[in-house]
Formats: sequence, C-alpha cells, structure tokens
Amino acid sequence: GGLRGRRPRGNAAEYRPLSPNRRGRRTYMAQAISDPKQAAAALGVSASAVHKWEKGSSYPDITLLPALARLLGVDLNTLLSFQEDLTPEEIGRFCNGLVQKVKEEGISAGFEMAMEKIREYPASDLLLYNTAATLEGALILYAPEERERYGERLEALYRRVAQAGSGPLRDQAQYMLASKMMERQDFAGAQSLLDCLPTQPPYDREAMQATLYRKQGKRSEAAKLLEGKLLHGANDCFNALLSLAEIALEEGNGVLADTLADTAQHTVRLYGLCEYLAYAVPFQLAAARKDAKQCITLLKKMLPLLEKPWKLSSSPLYHHIEGRESTVIPEQLRERLLEALRVDEEFAFVREEPEYKKLDELYGLDKKHHRK
Repeated sequence: GGLRGRRPRGNAAEYRPLSPNRRGRRTYMAQAISDPKQAAAALGVSASAVHKWEKGSSYPDITLLPALARLLGVDLNTLLSFQEDLTPEEIGRFCNGLVQKVKEEGISAGFEMAMEKIREYPASDLLLYNTAATLEGALILYAPEERERYGERLEALYRRVAQAGSGPLRDQAQYMLASKMMERQDFAGAQSLLDCLPTQPPYDREAMQATLYRKQGKRSEAAKLLEGKLLHGANDCFNALLSLAEIALEEGNGVLADTLADTAQHTVRLYGLCEYLAYAVPFQLAAARKDAKQCITLLKKMLPLLEKPWKLSSSPLYHHIEGRESTVIPEQLRERLLEALRVDEEFAFVREEPEYKKLDELYGLDKKHHRK
C-alpha cells in the first residue's frame, strides 16, 4: 500500500517512479494516450514533453500528477507504483495462486486479486494476457454460470494486450478477441482482427534454431524444440480433421465425416495426443446426428480418461519435453463436457436416455452448477 516513489532529486517539483522501466512506462502511456498532441493540450505542456515521458527520458512535473492520473484513468497510487516487469516464473506462480483463490473464495475474489496485481504492474503485457487466460479457465472450472457476467471484463484485458502489446503476445490476444466476436456472431469484427494477424512466415525459425543447436552439440535442446514443433503440428492436424468432419456432416456427406473421424482417431494415437481426443470427433458426430446411444457409449470411454492427468512425457515422441504433464487441461475439458451435458439444449436428447442416469450416478453430472 501507500505511494511507492523515490524522493525527488534536484528539482523538488519532479518525481521519479520506483523503477527505471522505460518500456513499461512507454507501454502504459500508449494504452491511454493515442495522440500526444491531445494529451499535451489537456495537460498544458508541449507534445515533445509527452514524447519524452513515453520514452522515459524525463518525468512530468509533480503538480501535473493529478491531471495525468485522470487522463490515464488511474489513481495516483497506480501512477506511482511502477515496478520492474515480472518474470514468466513469477507470473506462473501468481496464476496458480489465482486459480486457488477462485476455487476457495469464488470468482469475485479472484478478479479482485487479479486487478490488484495488474494495478501494481499495469505495463506487463505477459501478466495481462496470462491473467485473462487464467481467469477464463477458472470461470469454466468453478463458475461457468458467471461467464456472461465477467465476459466483458475479460475482453477488456485481452484488448489492452492487443492494442498496446507487441509480437506473438499481441497476436494471441487478437486471436482470442476474434474468437469471442465469432461466438457472438460479430463476423465483421472478427474478420478485421484476423486480417491483422500474420500469416505463416516464409522461414522456419525453430527448424533453423534446432539445426544450430545440433551443430553446437546441444542435442537435447534441439530435440526439445523439434518435439514441440511435432506436438503443435499434431494438434493443428487434429483440429483441422475435427472441423472437416463437421463440415462434411453439414454438407450431408456422412461417409466422408466418418472417414475423417477415423483419421482423427489414428492421428491422436499416432502422435501421442491426449487419448480423450480419440473419442472427441466421433462424439461430435454422434451428437450432431442425435444418436443418444452412441453418445452414451462414447461418454463411458471419455469420462474415465478425464479423471487422470495426461502425461505427455510418457510418450516416446516427447520425452525431451520436461514439466509438461497436463493436470489442468483434462480437468477443464471434463468440466466443460459435464457442464454442456447438464445444461446445453443440444444435449437434451442425451439427458432423456435411460443410461444417462447411470452416468449421473458415477460422475454426478447434475450435482454441480445445475441450472433449471
């Protein structure tokens, strides 16, 4: 708490933030000041002075702080509380604590914890993005009924990264925003964001990096990088097959849809993906066909697989990738699936199946977050 700032040096009317984090201040200013000339006019200073503040080469007069805080839409405590950027490890630990907070005290407490950290590090794009993604996952897991209520606040976090971030992080934020726009059928908005995303570059940096590692004798580093490329490519392949199977069914080509579903199953097993996914495409097709018995048959295979963590390292294809045992994703998948079975209208025909009651007894399908 309190105002975190250094004592003024030389000129008593000048202040210096705690950290000389120039990039942080520049990013923070850019989030709120899109036109330095307008900001300068509002504050009664020159545009070059505002430009220097953005670069971190000089600081505003202390008498301007209240007006500057209002212009940036923050309080004085936030304005003076710049810290060095958090490391990825620190952000990871914070996000783990955030999930625990939501689990124990509810989503409102989680958002309060998140915003307090963001106020402390307002220029950390990595913190903003990971906090938004963590809160979104926590909503699915522990408060799915609150997703609509908190959706706008999550989008605001992604938007900050998309507008002020750079590189892959900005692209990821734009991707998330485009996905949300498609969900609410804002197709024009989604297209405008997709148009801003980069296409595949004409070079493969990771492949070149792996080659360099090998020439340097760093075989483990090269293998880890290539295994990551393999995993990413396998996931892309699976997702494409899933979408193609759905399109085939929409076009009335059930034979092709089944062929694509079989291919997706082979892809999962061939490339050591989460075994649950082997049943995901057939389940989607059974649901689209309103085949309740087939849905129940597949659920009996899918739900037990989501009771245990997916151990990526158990596959010989990925044994160089350490610390990548997924304990969160299966839980998220399980909660999403159970929530859909409980409340989605498209699965009403499954709930009417007598065998559904037996699954309910085993997995408590209608005991948590049940909505009438």
